[in-house]
Amino acid sequence: MCNFNYIIWSDILICPYCQTEYSFWNEAFDGEVFYPEYNCPGCEANISKKGSKTVETLYSDNLIAKEIKQKKQIPAFINYKYKGKTYFKISDQFDQNLLFEVDEYELPYKSCNSPMMFNDGKWGDMWRAGVHFGVTHTHHFYTKRNLIVLSHLFHAAFKSKYKHQMLFLITSFSVKTGSKLHNIGFKSGKINLAGAQPNSLYIPSLFAERNIFTLARGKVRDISKMFASKHNKNSSKILTQVCSATKLYLPNNSVDYVFIDPPFGDNLMYSELNFLWEDWLGVYTNNKKEAIISSFQNKNYNSYKCLMKEAFCEFYRILKPNRWITIEFHNSKSEVWNIIQDTLLKAGFIITQVAILDKKQGTKNQMTTKGAVSKDLVISAYKPKQSFEHQFLSMAGEDLEGEFIKMHLSHLKAEPTIERCEQMLYSKLLTYYVQRSYVIKYDASTFYKMLRANFVEEDGYWFNKDQLKSYREYKQKMKLERIEDLKSGQMMMFIDCEKTAIIWLNTFLVDPKTFQEVSPQYQKVSNIAGDKVPDLKELLDKNFMLENEKYRRPQTEDEKMSVTQKRERELQREFDVLLLEAKGSKKKIKECRKQSVIYGFEQCYKNNRFQDILVFGKRLDRKIIENDSEISEFIDVAELKVEGF
Repeated sequence: MCNFNYIIWSDILICPYCQTEYSFWNEAFDGEVFYPEYNCPGCEANISKKGSKTVETLYSDNLIAKEIKQKKQIPAFINYKYKGKTYFKISDQFDQNLLFEVDEYELPYKSCNSPMMFNDGKWGDMWRAGVHFGVTHTHHFYTKRNLIVLSHLFHAAFKSKYKHQMLFLITSFSVKTGSKLHNIGFKSGKINLAGAQPNSLYIPSLFAERNIFTLARGKVRDISKMFASKHNKNSSKILTQVCSATKLYLPNNSVDYVFIDPPFGDNLMYSELNFLWEDWLGVYTNNKKEAIISSFQNKNYNSYKCLMKEAFCEFYRILKPNRWITIEFHNSKSEVWNIIQDTLLKAGFIITQVAILDKKQGTKNQMTTKGAVSKDLVISAYKPKQSFEHQFLSMAGEDLEGEFIKMHLSHLKAEPTIERCEQMLYSKLLTYYVQRSYVIKYDASTFYKMLRANFVEEDGYWFNKDQLKSYREYKQKMKLERIEDLKSGQMMMFIDCEKTAIIWLNTFLVDPKTFQEVSPQYQKVSNIAGDKVPDLKELLDKNFMLENEKYRRPQTEDEKMSVTQKRERELQREFDVLLLEAKGSKKKIKECRKQSVIYGFEQCYKNNRFQDILVFGKRLDRKIIENDSEISEFIDVAELKVEGF
């Protein structure tokens, strides 16, 4: 007796020249190597899969009692084992007859056969024309043979006293490797069972039908160790909840640490990807509160933002004061990245660091390289102490700016980090006060004076006085390597706006440098889009001092004040021009210098000119608002001030 290991199924195609039907697999495979181009069996023309159309066929689907039209497919190649040896063969008439018998077999037990996402036709965000032609129900993702076997296995599992263990086993292979999603690849032209394409419901034109019993035996070996391990059932708790829909079953201030890997906008359609498993199990996700961006579910960026805020507020509630939350995040869209930051801050957390998770090395690095948003990022944030929050609330933040900076610096490691730069510290203070509608008394100049009076600067970074010893010990331990990295530009920061550009330049100019020395390093890390940032030469001329053809940091207090005040006057002039434009025209402002908008909004906020913020905000293109959390924060607060809750 022989057992098949796997069967390669192929679409049937039509030659574009002579209309001959042919098997994509049979004509391209010589028994050893697969070829992407070959001669048509009818007219001998050189053809490829890309240039041929797929044959459609009408067949009776007895599971839904209707005739449906789908792509015509055949089992083209069979890999099997006989007396301990492995063989292969091209399918013949015997195989075709056997397939006909299998198709006529009536399933004695329930199988998966629900309409995809309970909706016929274009069933969700992952539906693709051509790929899913005629695929309307869950059983269409399976060959009839594997559907039969899986229905028997699931029936046995539900009847077994080891029901959950059995279901865990079967679901481990029933979709990814047991369905038509099982892709094949070719390494040096030879077959490679690649498995399902990650995070998709893609049915390839060549797929592998795997032997379910072989898959089951392999998975038993994989998971048997887990079931054999001993564990204390009272030492941990597993909850299955939607934290944006209801309160988690945990008391206030009870959790020591939160680590989350949240949904990333429209990256993954979770409930849709899970639907095949869920249909076998008979339990379905209620995706009403699923925090994604989905056209099928009518969820846009605003919907996603609201759902993420609900979730972060719940994490804030259960986390103990002065404890940490870590968010691993991946999305190449800056709008989604800003939503994550914005909702995290609105929930009450204070962000201390954004770093790149280097999965190859298993390390966490300062967020720095060009295109960093497209990588996996790690956000570290903390929940302030209750005493600190109560003090701020009772005094509405008045005269507590120094206390905020002291508290924030105490949460930062005594290391060189952009979070210790004065521009970033001012931004943190501004965000904290605006979100809570506290009065802002400081501008950049007076904030710098407060820093000098209460904190210590070294190497361009600010510290609490009791942190300086630890910082110097760190430098000695690292043998100044990281400081040298700063000087050479190797420790790079991700530059995506004017503020981060100035911080990077300030950090890089530890020693004076010529424009020719600065420019190539700046270009390596600059990834500015959607912002009219002045060019590098202008940034250097207006924010740094030029001596002997080299740029250096402002050193004296007079130099720093002069640079800051000139910059603020320029930003105010640009904002005033834009505000007049917004008041006198109905046209959208599609591009602008964001720092001038942020500075102008800050002045409007200080002077209670909230209506000006709203007028300006209505003229700003939505992309600008969605891509900048500071701009969107001022507009949100202005709406509350003018229109109420």
